[in-house]
Amino acid sequence: MNIKTRIKETLNSIPKHVELVAISKTKSSEEIIQAYDEGQRIFGENKVQEMTEKQQILPSDIKWHMVGHLQRNKVKYIASYVSLIHSVDSMKLIIEINKQANKNQRIIPCLLQIKIAEETTKFGLSEDDATHLLENSIKYKNIKINGLMGMASLTKNELQIDNEFKKLKNFFDQLKSKFNQLKILSMGMSSDYKLAIKNGSNMIRVGSQIFEGFRILRNREHRFIVISGCSLITLSWLFRVVDIYNGWVFIMTSLPILFLMPLLAEARNRDRKSKEDLPIEMAGIEYEFSDEFIALIDAELSITSDLKADSRSNRNE
Repeated sequence: MNIKTRIKETLNSIPKHVELVAISKTKSSEEIIQAYDEGQRIFGENKVQEMTEKQQILPSDIKWHMVGHLQRNKVKYIASYVSLIHSVDSMKLIIEINKQANKNQRIIPCLLQIKIAEETTKFGLSEDDATHLLENSIKYKNIKINGLMGMASLTKNELQIDNEFKKLKNFFDQLKSKFNQLKILSMGMSSDYKLAIKNGSNMIRVGSQIFEGFRILRNREHRFIVISGCSLITLSWLFRVVDIYNGWVFIMTSLPILFLMPLLAEARNRDRKSKEDLPIEMAGIEYEFSDEFIALIDAELSITSDLKADSRSNRNE
């Protein structure tokens, strides 16, 4: 199943009032265009440099959403084009977004990120802090807080996820009675978006379901499982050809191998529990990066020296 088919199925599975943000982090322009050709216009990224590079070469009617943790010194690079920032979590960031939006003579829509998950690794605002930020953001004319964003715990416990979504929806309704500009409730990803919609979400962030599909071949260890399984089936077929055993024996030996391959891969996934196994919607927003880790990422991405210089100057302001 290709990207065009998967995004069509995803769009058909959600109500018309729910907006789909296709999380295209690490995906090529060619892959994004496949989704674009099916009518998708909203794409989400979690790295400023990657989003800016894509924005410069892809169709101009694409709406780019920043869904990852946003550093203040990087706001100026997206202020001219970003359609929505999902992860506002401090007054300092609000002030910087307002400053850069003013320079570009526009109003930037934003969402406050609320911490609803029980995991200590996730970050976001408490309900009290979010209320305080909303009250104090009104005076800034070039930023508009349009709603809330939250991420449920990365767990298979649907009851826990359901409770976390309900908690955010209740808080959203409370705030909406005081702040009528709140329109967007962004919650739900590939694994839980249907539950999020059931609890009132009107914007979902889906990446893995659209761009990755059958994920067993994305890992080298998974490839080994597939190659081994296919080799066993081929050997079994050869035994059938030379009449070592009949067709029924061939079928009865091949079918278990086919069923066992994805099960073995899934078991391997659970055992690894590395960040590489996270859905791409979570990458870069699941953990708050330390300065040391940011420096490492910058080195890996070959961040230019002028960006690093801007970073140092902003920290000294």
